[in-house]
Amino acid sequence: MQKIRRRLKLEIEAVFQVLLNTHHEKLTGPREVVISTLEECQQAALVVGNKLEAVLSDHAEMVSILEEYCEELYQAALEPDRAGHHGERLDSLIQAASGLLEPIETYLQIVFMPYKASMWDSLESIYLAAREDSECECLVVPIPYYNMDQNRKRAELVYEGNEFPENIPITDYREYHLESALPDVIYIHNPYDEYNVVTNVHPDYFSGRLKKYTGCLVYVPYYVTAGFFSEGHRNLSVYRNMDYMIAQSEHFKEEAKGQPYYDKMLPLGSPKLDRVIRICRDNRSLPEQWKAQLAGRKIVMLNTSINTMLRDTEAYLDKLDYLFRYFQTRKDVGLIWRPHPLLSSTITSLRPAYGKRYRELVEYFRTNQVGVLDETPDLTATIAISDAYIG
Repeated sequence: MQKIRRRLKLEIEAVFQVLLNTHHEKLTGPREVVISTLEECQQAALVVGNKLEAVLSDHAEMVSILEEYCEELYQAALEPDRAGHHGERLDSLIQAASGLLEPIETYLQIVFMPYKASMWDSLESIYLAAREDSECECLVVPIPYYNMDQNRKRAELVYEGNEFPENIPITDYREYHLESALPDVIYIHNPYDEYNVVTNVHPDYFSGRLKKYTGCLVYVPYYVTAGFFSEGHRNLSVYRNMDYMIAQSEHFKEEAKGQPYYDKMLPLGSPKLDRVIRICRDNRSLPEQWKAQLAGRKIVMLNTSINTMLRDTEAYLDKLDYLFRYFQTRKDVGLIWRPHPLLSSTITSLRPAYGKRYRELVEYFRTNQVGVLDETPDLTATIAISDAYIG
């Protein structure tokens, strides 16, 4: 069964309606105006025919009708003083083409634009559901980003398109052109645009620019909270440009009461938690490479975040040092340390004086086999196998 983009079908229907109105309103008057109008109608019909040929395999009948329509316009142009007499025939041809268009089913093109593979879980369950919907064409287009240096300048362009799960087909951003694709919906998880001082998505993918090329921009937070809405996240640029935000709960939405984007927040849950539930239910097996250090032990997950480090970096590193030395003495407990994916970059950029000590702690953890250093892109697999949590 043939399908076309919903956007394209609406666009063609609008063109057909304009042509019908033109037949009744603009085929009488000065000769030069009538001829110009007939030429505009012909150009519109040619554009529609070309678009249909590009997207439909079975387009012959509709294109044939549009060719007949163009011939009728040509005949009307030969006698512009009597062009109005052709209106009824022109109407019938456009109505016939419209009748063939009407039953053609449509689909939405939905594009997911993550930037870090480790944050894909914030979009995954939405993607998996949309992928199963016959009315959706889903694309995952990871976008490039910059690591920032100590002077908050763009230092290194990074692309993580090769680090996503094998079951997620990836479209290279260099082969996907927003200007021509005009996706119906874009999902993003990066809210900062140019204001992130640690990682900065490529300017081509700032939320304001994305909004120019889509009918619906949806922001899904890459984080979950205990229910509060962080002060540092209340006035980000994404809120000015988004059409909707997926909020993790009603309580979280109520934290934004009074904000201009309050009514754009949809409290539908968090894809991150969807993934945790699914992985815990379906897969609790230890990765083969971790069994030597974790098999037969109770497993503790140590999750180190960025905000705590920024509040008191020295105390933060002291705590890491203490925990590493403590767990090194415990043979009944296995430790999985999962630093925030941007922790090292943040220390380099915002706390450079502590960079050397942090790197020494990482080396100590590795050399002394304190536990497993989890640098995998998937947080939820670690949660699934852990018995306890420090964070």
